[in-house]
Amino acid sequence: GINNLGQIVGDTLSENGQGRRGFIRDANGNFEEFDIPSPGGFQVNDINDLGRIVGGVSASGNNACDTFLREPNGGLQYFNVLSTRCETAYGINDHGIVSGTDGYLAFVLDTADGSYDIVEFPGATQTQFFGINNLGQIVGEIDNKGVLYSNGKYTGNFNYPAASLTWFFDINDQGTIAGTYQMNGGQHGFV
Repeated sequence: GINNLGQIVGDTLSENGQGRRGFIRDANGNFEEFDIPSPGGFQVNDINDLGRIVGGVSASGNNACDTFLREPNGGLQYFNVLSTRCETAYGINDHGIVSGTDGYLAFVLDTADGSYDIVEFPGATQTQFFGINNLGQIVGEIDNKGVLYSNGKYTGNFNYPAASLTWFFDINDQGTIAGTYQMNGGQHGFV
């Protein structure tokens, strides 16, 4: 993930290859590494302009099972929105609203009070939320077609022409969407 201050977050294998390390790269190219306590690994996905980081942690294996929120001071909060499934947070806006998925259902979480909504598109086998902007617009995919979710409503079910799948991964405050589509065996990015 990247924020408007040029901070980039992600995760990588540790130097000895025996675990993962989270990182923050600032706009000047300086790196800070951090850990998220988890016996099974973790995944770092996004950072907002306040320096709050989200992702998922696993109890075992490589699948993320709980959503985590890492504060700029290193403090951690864990959320389990979909208590019977493995979930991952993919986006956080400056208001502390988090978007995520377990691969089948999407969720929107308010980190201020822990309230959440579980979102499932009627008739879909898969609804996933990824990026969220400061206007509360969320992008993702429904059954391999890109979708915009805003104010409790879905806008379109977009598919890049002749593509076998189209996923929307992020949206900025101007409404520009970045995503990926698959065509002729290759994966391609778009804005």
